[in-house]
Amino acid sequence: MNLDKRYLNYIDTFAKIGLSRIDTLTYITLLEQPGISPTEISKQTKLYRPSIYTSLERLKDLNLVHISSKGKRVIYAAESPERLESVFKKVERDFFSEIEDLHHMYHSGKNKLYISVTSGTEAIRNIYSDVVEQSEPGGVYYRYSAMDYKKVRDMYKPDDYERIRDKKELERYVITGARHVTKKRLGRTVKMVPEKYNLFKDSINVMIYSDKVSIIDYNSESTITIIHKEFAEFQKTLFKMVFDNL
Repeated sequence: MNLDKRYLNYIDTFAKIGLSRIDTLTYITLLEQPGISPTEISKQTKLYRPSIYTSLERLKDLNLVHISSKGKRVIYAAESPERLESVFKKVERDFFSEIEDLHHMYHSGKNKLYISVTSGTEAIRNIYSDVVEQSEPGGVYYRYSAMDYKKVRDMYKPDDYERIRDKKELERYVITGARHVTKKRLGRTVKMVPEKYNLFKDSINVMIYSDKVSIIDYNSESTITIIHKEFAEFQKTLFKMVFDNL
């Protein structure tokens, strides 16, 4: 069969409801020439007869073709294209049933704890990207910052970090040390731990966002991310308690 664009479109469409190229060509051939045998279908489509027989069985199971006799010959004809709607509806029902199962798997998985360990400059940049990408628009994330802001911005923050953060109108709260912040950055969203505690002597940051807690060690350029909703919420509560008392 000389496949013009029309047939190619049918092949793509039928594939969406689980029918193969051979199924499509067999069905369309029977629509155009009802009451022919598998041998005649083979001549028309240039397909091998064994594959046509297999396709006819599948189409019959889907109520898309029916069988009759003409003398000693068994012949086939296509059912109305309206039957394709019932095939589509079955595929749709099966899809939503399977999606529902996936939702159950997803939500049960949300209660499990996952740990990801990475290293390198790109790994740290990926954490910063993840913070702004995973946070909901208008959301909040929290950071313990033990690194000079300018150094972090120049070395590790992706170019689109601030653009995405500002577009999503994300708010961030930061707890940092005396040598990592200028006075003009102190205020409602940035607070400083008294120098006597020396809490930020090491170059380690902690990012708390979405359902994740990411620890960044800038000295070794390594990261650990803990993914667990309850643990992240617990860490957010601790952060806010410390923040409110500074």
